[in-house]
Amino acid sequence: MYADFWRLFVGGGYGRLRPVLLLGGLSTAVALLEGFNVGLLVPLLETLASPGQEGGHWISRTLAGVFDALGIPFKLVTIVLVLAVFVLAIAALKYLRMIVAGKVTEGFLLWLRSKYMWNLLHADMSYFHSEKLGVLTDTLITQTPRAGGTVKTMNDILVALGTLVAYLVAAFLIAPVLTAVAIAMILLVSVGMQYYVNRAEALGVTLLSQDREYQVAALENLSGIHVVKTFAQERFRWASFDTKAQALRGTAYRHIKNQSQMVVIQEVALFALIGAIVVIGVSVLDLGMAVVVAILFILYRLMPRISGLNVSRQG
Repeated sequence: MYADFWRLFVGGGYGRLRPVLLLGGLSTAVALLEGFNVGLLVPLLETLASPGQEGGHWISRTLAGVFDALGIPFKLVTIVLVLAVFVLAIAALKYLRMIVAGKVTEGFLLWLRSKYMWNLLHADMSYFHSEKLGVLTDTLITQTPRAGGTVKTMNDILVALGTLVAYLVAAFLIAPVLTAVAIAMILLVSVGMQYYVNRAEALGVTLLSQDREYQVAALENLSGIHVVKTFAQERFRWASFDTKAQALRGTAYRHIKNQSQMVVIQEVALFALIGAIVVIGVSVLDLGMAVVVAILFILYRLMPRISGLNVSRQG
């Protein structure tokens, strides 16, 4: 689905790249600030644990040098204030990104609807002899909003990927060995979820096909109700519609069940990952508590993004 979207978005003549580039820049800025923000956790935690003493981690020492060069005291209050500034900046950029994403989405949807209607109005009459009215109506009313919504979906995926990379880079700078172990475990979890992703792709293709048949049947029954009544076709048309509705319900239920299983198993696996990181960081690598807590916070922030990425892959 995403490949079809990009072919249409890039090569289909949409041509409004400036807001798209702005959206990409905002998404990148948010991801970078998120990564830098979590990097401030180490000096914050070390300052809380040992007030007035120089931090033992190189990130704390580096930030202390930067603060001294700027003439800012390296204290708990100033670190919290810097964190607050970054949080406010991230919140403002996120809001701006969502506004731009909404504008791009609605602009692309408007272009899709207008282009499709233009093509229909300028098509030869022979085209309408071979196409069902229900199919054409469903494409205009149902399929175009789905295609337009793909802009937001793709942007959400890119933002999640950018934030994931930024967090992992920050974690690697804090504790490279422990982060490498965490990355290996995350990759194993993602590979394990591939079974559900592949199954969802197959179900998704069937679901889209059955949903279109259901929509077409509903539209044709209602638009041709006079013909149905004239020839007493109520029972026959209802039976055909009910069969399509039953098939759609069964596929939709299997799709929801597959997605739910993946979410639950993934959450259990990721929480097990957090427990393993605590044991390895404290018992094996003998890391400081500030470093372990910072890595745990990063992993906790990453969990919904990893889950969201795998759920998006089911689309």
